[in-house]
Formats: sequence, structure tokens, C-alpha cells
Amino acid sequence: MKYVITLLVVLTSTAGVFAGGYDDSVNWPLCGRISESPPVNWQVTAGCPVDRQGSAAYSDYPLSSTFGPRQKASAGYHYDYHRGIDIPTAINTPVFAVSAGRVVIAGEHSAYSDPLVQIEHRRPGASSCRAGGGCYYSNYMHLASWVVASGAQVNKGDLIAYTGVSASGFSHLHFEVRDANPADLYSRWQRDAVHPLRVLPYSRNQSNPMTVAFSEVQSLGGNAMQVSLRIEQAAAAERLDLAKVSVRAYRWLASAGEYQEVTQPGNSPDDSGFYAHPTFLDFEQNNFDFSHKDSASYPWASFANCPYAEDHPAAYTANIHLDAQDPADTSVGHFNGQYIAPDQFNAYSSVYGLTLSFASVLGDDQGPSLTCLVAEASDVSGQQVFAEWGDCGRETGFEAAALAEAPSAAVRNKGKKVR
Repeated sequence: MKYVITLLVVLTSTAGVFAGGYDDSVNWPLCGRISESPPVNWQVTAGCPVDRQGSAAYSDYPLSSTFGPRQKASAGYHYDYHRGIDIPTAINTPVFAVSAGRVVIAGEHSAYSDPLVQIEHRRPGASSCRAGGGCYYSNYMHLASWVVASGAQVNKGDLIAYTGVSASGFSHLHFEVRDANPADLYSRWQRDAVHPLRVLPYSRNQSNPMTVAFSEVQSLGGNAMQVSLRIEQAAAAERLDLAKVSVRAYRWLASAGEYQEVTQPGNSPDDSGFYAHPTFLDFEQNNFDFSHKDSASYPWASFANCPYAEDHPAAYTANIHLDAQDPADTSVGHFNGQYIAPDQFNAYSSVYGLTLSFASVLGDDQGPSLTCLVAEASDVSGQQVFAEWGDCGRETGFEAAALAEAPSAAVRNKGKKVR
């Protein structure tokens, strides 16, 4: 039995650029693509002008890839989990430090396939990484050349490098932000990557908000359903900031005259802090939980408590879980009870789209027809959009109350136990 969408609810906010523990006046790494139309008398060695720092008017859009699920063009459009943003640009475009800090890597490094610059940044007002509860790091990758050395101190906007091409032959800058956990102060592994739009200034066009809708709800028998959602951002050239998607289920309690949320077993962590088959997909949380690491303090073998440890090869790889594909369609991700189908996307696309299916959502004991489902999609600042499906009209004011109770994606849980 299949059901279709009944209602779409969209909420927007006027929240500004997210800035939590980061420099709130950074510049984009290409300084608003300044070299494409340089100001009069500007010299590249002068760096990114102060008036472009902290300004959404000087962004490096359009992007060809964003943080999270994608189809990787250079790999035959196979599913891939991306931990940064890609900024297409000509070879030898100047690159600038987004904030002041210490250069940790400059050039070739055994952990990376192409040359990069990595800069360590302290929290605002912090005298050290320890005092700030961990530092954060900016990565500038696929470089043709670099003009800084490891150990050097750089100021915000300083020229640090020139762009190159990736192994695929695509000329672009891959930019990342890696954010150390308070319990692991100097960590800068792939699992520490967060959405760069948490740090970079950008505008959200409210006339073209993000939308979420139910595309299919299929009964699996009893109170179990497979639920599919469609998420889109029409203003892709100004957004690409999707951070979290979730579904919650409610049953009607006639005796109490109110709705009761149905507990989803996968939404509670196991004893090691992992979520198995949750009815939410938090891009950053998923990356932190399942990319793992292989450091002296947290070696690869220490992640044997992962629910999918049987899939771990002998040698560490960050991608064993998050790059897992559906054998029937390699453009679709299939991991942890979720099917993730991102649309093909590039810098010329007008819409960013993603179809997400949760393999099992529990509803009313009498089946889907008596279940109310609420879907939520959040951006990096916590701005949320919602959709309803099913038996949701029995309680006056329920919709508003349910939406108000929805958890926000605005704050990343940086205090979680490190594994």
C-alpha cells in the first residue's frame, strides 16, 4: 500500500550567518573571485581587501559540489560523501587565508593525493587550542603552487597559494573546515570535517527557500513503513547549506485527546554512542561517527565497537562506510538503513536535489493510515522547513506545537564522547 503527500509546511527565519566558535569575519578563499575582476590598482600580494572580509557580497559562488552526499562526476557519477566544497576556477587563481593562523601543512603530504595548505585557527579570544576547547583548521587543496611554509604565521586575507587541478583533471579549489572535538583537542582527521558554510559568509535568498516533501510512504507490514523524502534548494547558487534531514512519527491517543510521538529505536545511541538505523541524517554527525580515524590515541583497531566493524578492512580507510553504494544503482548511497540519492549537480545547475529514504520508520500499531509523519530539513544555521503526511489533523494546534518542538541543527554536539 502506498500513500502520497498531503501537506507541505515551510518555515523560514532571518537568522544570519552561523558563527559558533569561529572567526565571524572571514573572507572566502578566493576573496570573492577577486582575480576575475580586480579592483583598480589592486595587487595580488596585497591579499584580500578588508572590505571583503566577513561580507556575503564577496562569495566564491557558484560551487560545483557541497558538503555531504553527491554523485562524483570524475568517478562515473558514483555515489560519494564529500567533506568540503568545490569552487571551480581557472588554474593559478590566487588563494587567500580565510582567517589568521599557523600553517600546519604546505605542499605535498602523505595523507593527501594533491598539494595543499592547511592552517590552524584558534577560537576567538583563545590563547591556545587547549584554552579554546580545540582549534579548527582550514584546508585548501589541489594546489598548483604555494607561497607559505609549514610553521609560518599568516594573517586573514594573506596570499597563500594558487589553484591547480585534481587527479580528475578538473581545475578547482577544494576547501574544507575541520573542527577539533574538546575531548580530542588537536584532531584534524576527515571525521572532524564540518560544513564550510558554518564559517564562510553567505546569503540565503528567502524567495527561494529550501523545501522538503514526502515522495512516498510504503507499508512494510504491521507498524513499519519505508519513508522517502525529497529535499530541494532552488537558489542553489546562493545556498547549498543543507545539514540535516529527519522524520518523526506520531500516533493519536483517543483516551488522552492528543498525539504521542512513536519511539524510533535507532534514534537512541548504543553504549558506544553510535546511531544504528536512525530516522535522521545529520551530515556532520554521520561523518564524525562513521569516518573514524587512525591516530596514536585512537587507532583503527579501537573502532571495533562500530556497529559495522565487520566491514572494516585491515588498513584504515575513512570512506568504507559513507561511500557505500546501492549494488543495484551505484549513484545511490546505501548505509545504516538509509538510501541516499543525490541529483547530479555542477556549477551550472539551478536546483540542488536529494531523495532520502529511511528503510524503516515505526508508526501507529494499526498501520500507516493512522500515523502522522513530520519531516524536517535544516540548514547549517538551524533554519528549518517541514512537511506533514498522514493522520495529522485530529488535534487543534498540533502542527504548530510539533514543529516548535523539532530539534534544531544549529549547534553541533562538540562535547560528545570521542571514539
